[in-house]
Amino acid sequence: MSNASNVEIIIPVYNALQEVQKCFESLRNSCNFEELALTFIDDHSESETRNWLQQLSTEFANVVVIRNLRNRGFTKTVNRGLRQLTRKYVLILNSDTQISKMAIEQLVNAVEISEKVAGAGPLSNAASWQSVPMLFDENKQFKINALPKGKSLASYAQKISELIDPKYPEVPLLNGFCMLLRASSLAQVGLLDEKNFPKGYGEENDLCIRLIDEGFKLVIADDCYVFHSKSASYGHKIRLKLSNLSGKKLVKKHGNVRMRAVVSELENNSRLNAVRALISKIT
Repeated sequence: MSNASNVEIIIPVYNALQEVQKCFESLRNSCNFEELALTFIDDHSESETRNWLQQLSTEFANVVVIRNLRNRGFTKTVNRGLRQLTRKYVLILNSDTQISKMAIEQLVNAVEISEKVAGAGPLSNAASWQSVPMLFDENKQFKINALPKGKSLASYAQKISELIDPKYPEVPLLNGFCMLLRASSLAQVGLLDEKNFPKGYGEENDLCIRLIDEGFKLVIADDCYVFHSKSASYGHKIRLKLSNLSGKKLVKKHGNVRMRAVVSELENNSRLNAVRALISKIT
């Protein structure tokens, strides 16, 4: 059995059916799909998405679908899955992602470098400080990078894995779009903060800070690449509003000095900056 047999994947869903389908197909094409345990949690989507998910659960023995009877928001939806964990690791995966073939194995390899590592995240085209090859766009906002012309997700991810000798750089935060966590660490620090971050945005930052405060470490699987379509369930204006609100709540909860230090540490991570420089040469 592979590392995949230790991984439970939680995928919160709210409409955006085409993105959900792409996400599932990428998982199905990943290594050792049959060994994975997939839990889709439907946050009261409309009938088209609901019916497709239900059909999926009848076709695949390793797929479970849980449906909220009313829309509960991202954080409560994810926590519903986290309360039912049965495996060593859990991968919280946004439904607007597409994983590369070896991504799950690469993320598990990153966490297993030490019992002190509670979580790992991949590189991506659009994942704030984990973005490659460019961090910012012309407006100084985090850039949504396109795949290089002529490159598929599979070929680009393969090229990155061949180019990068992973060092698993330590970071203070992981982007929540694709985050592998050690279940025992979650049991120690608790679940996502539903009160302060009910709709998502900021909930993963808060969890990361709490994990580090308990003595755990977080790392980047710097040989791993996952594509992110970027919030198919939320429009740009709503996403920006939620992001700004979560930033204020994080400052209130953890202090302005702490949050500034976190940003500075990410901004000056020499390993991630070097990885971006290497990947920028891929054509």
